[in-house]
Amino acid sequence: MREALQSVAGRLALSSGVLLAISASFITPQSGDAQTSASPRNANPPGLSDVAIGYSRLSISLPVFIAQDKGYFKKNGINAKLHRYDDGGILGQALAEGKVDLGGYSATPILFNGSLRTGRQFLYVTTQLEDESHRVSYLLRPKTPAGQSPEIKTIADLKGKRVGIFPTAAYKLTLEALLKKNGVNPSSVTIQQVEPALQPQLLRSKGIDALYTVTPPGVATIATGAGELIGTRSPAPEVFGKPFPFAQFVISKNWAAKNPGLTKQIVKSLDQAIVYINANPSKAKQAYRNYLAEVHHKFIDQYPQPLYLTSYDNKDKILNRIASKYLEAGIIPRKINLKGAIYHGDPVGRPQ
Repeated sequence: MREALQSVAGRLALSSGVLLAISASFITPQSGDAQTSASPRNANPPGLSDVAIGYSRLSISLPVFIAQDKGYFKKNGINAKLHRYDDGGILGQALAEGKVDLGGYSATPILFNGSLRTGRQFLYVTTQLEDESHRVSYLLRPKTPAGQSPEIKTIADLKGKRVGIFPTAAYKLTLEALLKKNGVNPSSVTIQQVEPALQPQLLRSKGIDALYTVTPPGVATIATGAGELIGTRSPAPEVFGKPFPFAQFVISKNWAAKNPGLTKQIVKSLDQAIVYINANPSKAKQAYRNYLAEVHHKFIDQYPQPLYLTSYDNKDKILNRIASKYLEAGIIPRKINLKGAIYHGDPVGRPQ
């Protein structure tokens, strides 16, 4: 990562002080330590059970934000102590290493690989889906000047190019699978992690030829005129099939076994949040303002409509199918046992 940032700094001719200032405006420093949300809702009211819940500071964690801000956690007896992680990769590592017992959202392959690496078993509670109408990831090229034809028209055109990615293993592994699917040897492509704050400017300056990233920097790149989509379809669902389960909220199996009542109430809270989100997507997106970095706020209305599956809509076959696809693509090293790992809660009515 240090070499990648030095390369970025060289291309942009920025001082290290400026680089640090820009990065800090987008995300907190990359570390494995969680930061507790400063929300006043984290006070300790009587009669509620304290539960530490990790969340990634990304748009994918919207059900956690809504469950907290709409009071669903508290209505179900949970005093949620929210712990912030800068991205799903850091959160996934913390979950796999037992630093936090439950949290979301984190990309599905991050959680699968973490579980396989440490042996820590999860209950997969709720799922975020991605498709053309509910985009999560963006494969971008520099904005094509008027009257000109883009150099990169398809994924196949990435051969020999430099592609910047959102700095998690999930994006590297998925990009490599996308390249293989389109007849491109990943070794022929230079893949480099790029801090989200630098992505729009680096693509605009052609320090990279393409960018594969998540919603906040992806939307910012398009909105500021730095980049445009390569094709109109979301690449990952096209490769791995639909519905594509992009990310998950998970609970440690051991913790759930020791706390079955709390597990049920946490799941109920998330399900209520998801019912609210799916019924009121535009209104629900405003919750991002309380959790995402302020630099993202002006683009929130341009974020795609999110789509989630409740625990009772979460189908075993969806996760089993994507696990097989990831194994086939080499994204996970061996088969993962998901028997009894998908948690199914009780249906909830539409919350207010």
